[in-house]
Amino acid sequence: SENWQKDHWKAIESAYQHAPFFFYYGEKIKEIIFQKEHSLLAFNHNIINHLIDLIDLKVDVLISDNCPPIISQNDPRVWLNAKEIAYPSIPYNQVFSDRFTFKPNLSIMDLIMNEGKLARAFILPN
Repeated sequence: SENWQKDHWKAIESAYQHAPFFFYYGEKIKEIIFQKEHSLLAFNHNIINHLIDLIDLKVDVLISDNCPPIISQNDPRVWLNAKEIAYPSIPYNQVFSDRFTFKPNLSIMDLIMNEGKLARAFILPN
């Protein structure tokens, strides 16, 4: 009943309109946000695939309804779901770098809007 896509786009636009690569990727992201999909899963899958394409990653995303149960805390599904992931981040310039210290692990969109195609190097360092 709400226009969540409009609200979501406004938040993205507000956060990233001054980012170096918003000019290049903003309209593409807007098109993705306003797409019509039959389910949230399809919507999210489409977004992931578009973002992967934007930075030329060679990654296959698979969806399965046949996942084995989680049997230990070492399962990646447990630690990827944690609120505080100690995933090492390489600092890059963010929109408010002049006022705030680097905020690691914000989002793939933050990385793309601030680094463009160079985002790939931050995800797959040598």
